[in-house]
Order: sequence, then structure tokens, then C-alpha cells
Amino acid sequence: MSVTVSSGRTFPGGLGFLRPPAEIELGAYGLDLRGLRVADIGAGEGRLALGAARAAASVLAVDPDRGALARGRVEARRKGIQDEQVYSLLTRAAIGAIIGARLAYVINHAGDYSSPIEVFKVWHGGISLLGGIAGAILLALPKM
Repeated sequence: MSVTVSSGRTFPGGLGFLRPPAEIELGAYGLDLRGLRVADIGAGEGRLALGAARAAASVLAVDPDRGALARGRVEARRKGIQDEQVYSLLTRAAIGAIIGARLAYVINHAGDYSSPIEVFKVWHGGISLLGGIAGAILLALPKM
């Protein structure tokens, strides 16, 4: 597991309860997040995302574990981040993930389709994980 911030560097993740507070850890890496948009992929409970939210212009936290994200939302509320801010962003990210996942698959398998209408036959299968991640970030970024 790792955490990627907008500086393009990757930092070790996991065992968050053994790590220092997020603000201290992010500061130790020499990051200046003021005014930046940060995407925390694999956010878990959002420890680093919430730490980055103090300085960054906006933060997007993405994780497949709904329970971890729910605990992160509780912590966000405790820190004064409103649910409306979280849910509108998550809705845009979910729609972007679905569209991006299908679009990336279609682009990578363009030769498999004999007519353009077959692209919409989603019941035949075909999505891309990386396309979903990219779609979620691209659709959520303007709202961040």
C-alpha cells in the first residue's frame, strides 16, 4: 500500500496507528500542499487525506473499502468537513469511474467491435481498472 500526493512522490502506507499525525508526516516529506488539489488513492480511513485537507485547496480520497471510507467520513465530520462536500464529490467520482472503466476497455479492444452500437452492449463485459481510476479522478477534479 502507498499514498501518492500531487508532488508525484510515493510514500509508504499501512499501520496508520503506528505512524505520527498526518500533518507531521506530510511535513517531514517537505511537502507544501497549500493551494494544491490532492488525490489520495487507496486512502483507507483517510488519515493522510484529512491531514492534507488542512492546507490543500481540495482533497479527493478514493478506496474500495466502504467501511474504511465510512470511518473516514465520521472523522471528517469531527473535523468540520460537511457531508455535502463529500457526497457530491463521491457521486461525480463514481460516475466517472463507470464511464472511464468502459471507455478505456473499448479503446484498448477497438478491434473487437464490428459496429459502433456494440460498444454499448455492456452485458457482454469489459471494463478497465485503470480507466475507472482515471475517470473518477477526471470527473471529480473540477469539483475539488
